Amino acid sequence: MPFQVNVTGLYVVASWAIPRLVELAAASPSTGKPAFIVTCGLLYEEPFPQLFSLSTCKAAQYNLVHSLYKEFGPKGVHCALVVIGGVVNDDAKVTTAAKIAEEAWGLYSQEEGKWSLSVTVLDPEYDEMVRGRERSGETW
Repeated sequence: MPFQVNVTGLYVVASWAIPRLVELAAASPSTGKPAFIVTCGLLYEEPFPQLFSLSTCKAAQYNLVHSLYKEFGPKGVHCALVVIGGVVNDDAKVTTAAKIAEEAWGLYSQEEGKWSLSVTVLDPEYDEMVRGRERSGETW
């Protein structure tokens, strides 16, 4: 089920949205800022054995958006990822909803030709949290 939600769902949305964003980019190249920005967990890069299935989903999401970036960036559509390393919580040091929104806006605001594929919002305690869970065998 995680693959259907995380990857197939993303693919379906991209299949609907990207043609419209390409059309927008072509219609108003100087005023439009078409963007397809996706949030993703850091598990694509740092898999967690107890969450192998979710880790593969995040890797597939990353690869899908990276492919979209390569294919549709030259057509005027900024495809990018906000990668989150940590638990999203308003009490978190870094991974708050406000910080994630700020980083997404930063990606959106980039000038064409200077687009980034991704930005990472990383909780400073993320590595220790993951290592602690790995040692205990605890899942998320």
